[in-house]
Amino acid sequence: MISRLLQPLLSLHGWQAYLLVGLLVFAEDAVMLGFVFPGETAAILGGVLASRGGVSLTGSGGGDFGSRWGWYVDIVRRKVSENWLKYEVDPNVQGAQRVFLTFEISRAGQPGNIQIEQSSGVPSLDISAKRALERIDTFGPLPNDYTGSRVSVELWFDYRH
Repeated sequence: MISRLLQPLLSLHGWQAYLLVGLLVFAEDAVMLGFVFPGETAAILGGVLASRGGVSLTGSGGGDFGSRWGWYVDIVRRKVSENWLKYEVDPNVQGAQRVFLTFEISRAGQPGNIQIEQSSGVPSLDISAKRALERIDTFGPLPNDYTGSRVSVELWFDYRH
């Protein structure tokens, strides 16, 4: 019962997820929904939604870029999520293996050298994931205190219809 209720919520991305969490927080205070649905639940749901996409960033000088500039990783996740048009995936596909992509982010913030590292086995999903990155003009310049010229990224997409 609970998994049937949560499944549609966990499939939300981008503005839909932000809207849901915002409405839950607002409803807790303004409509006294907190008696039935505590605000902590909205915070947990928001955290789960944020963690559903996987991103690993490594700076050109080595090391884990994401542990120092986590806010930039969040920007990458958000922009990719906003540009992933799931309707491009064959509607007969209910679920698939993860598709792994690698790419680089230039100093100016442009994605480049986009490669499918590991296919999901579903061509329309692989193409849709790659197109999500190709639609992005820039993530914004790399952080000023980052001294490298680029960042290497491994990103994976999980698809559930």
